[in-house]
Amino acid sequence: MVVVIYQLVGILLGTQTMGTGVGILSWFIVFAITFVIIYRGCSEFRDINGNISVGEGLKIGVTCGLIAGLLAGAFSILYGEVIDPEFSEKMLETMREQWEDAGMSDDQIDQQANMVEMFSNPVWAIPASVLWYVIGGLIKGPIAGAILRRAE
Repeated sequence: MVVVIYQLVGILLGTQTMGTGVGILSWFIVFAITFVIIYRGCSEFRDINGNISVGEGLKIGVTCGLIAGLLAGAFSILYGEVIDPEFSEKMLETMREQWEDAGMSDDQIDQQANMVEMFSNPVWAIPASVLWYVIGGLIKGPIAGAILRRAE
């Protein structure tokens, strides 16, 4: 839910259309937030069970990523299809301007736009979101498990 709230705040503040620098900062913030959530989950697991392994951290990370991906994907579809149907068009227009400023050719811009439109489609939005967050969980979970593992 934290990721969904973060997405909503970003939409309300207009940070999705502010350019690459804001996008990179946004990515780091989401990375940190999701790591803290996975870390807390691993910490609670360790407190209940006495210890945690890297493998258990992996399971917790993937589970958190799966849940976050489903919620984030569902929210993206709800927002883009019901709340603000023009959102995808506005985002694509902003991206086109950034690609033009970067010196991309019209053919390259059209290829990129086709990819963005494909992944904006609800059929791809949830699976892509789930995949993205599960990969994040695959990375963050074992790290959190290794940090929290007690030496025996």
